[in-house]
Amino acid sequence: MYNNKGFTLIEVIIIMALIAIIAAIATPTFREVRENNQKKTTAFTLGTALSYARNEAVTRGVNVTVCRSDNPNAADDETTPVPACSTATTAGWETGYIVFVDDNDSGTLGTRDADEELLRVFPPARGGIVIPGDGNAVNRIIYNPTGFSRNAAGTITVGSDSGSGVETSKTYYEVDITANGRFSTKGPKKD
Repeated sequence: MYNNKGFTLIEVIIIMALIAIIAAIATPTFREVRENNQKKTTAFTLGTALSYARNEAVTRGVNVTVCRSDNPNAADDETTPVPACSTATTAGWETGYIVFVDDNDSGTLGTRDADEELLRVFPPARGGIVIPGDGNAVNRIIYNPTGFSRNAAGTITVGSDSGSGVETSKTYYEVDITANGRFSTKGPKKD
């Protein structure tokens, strides 16, 4: 009498082939899920910055600005340049952004001066994400003491880099800012 307590070589090879096929199918899907979650998190983080700035403007009774920054991680002391607003239009919000009290006593509204209080710093986006803003949201959003946006309405898009902007054939998100200072996050979208 023959007692079979194991697998044959053929059975093992078939199982390994099935596992390889399933893994090959699941890997691109997993990558898309990860990228989509990263874009969604980035859009909601930007929304958090806008909400925080609006609340601080109303609470403190002053202008508060959220602006793109090319150096958001710079130390805020005398030896290192303070995090400053970017005026370049070649990059988007993916370089990082800062929130500060914009009292405008010593400089230009919407530009951070050394004596203006830095409230929050948001680091650069990771993983090939681009965050361009349109006309009124290219570089900064300024909230006045009533919570209204001084920039009027604008849209900031969060998506994958196509080399010349957001790749709309993949999932992307939009953060819409209204003139009354409110924002909404829309997405996922795909054209």
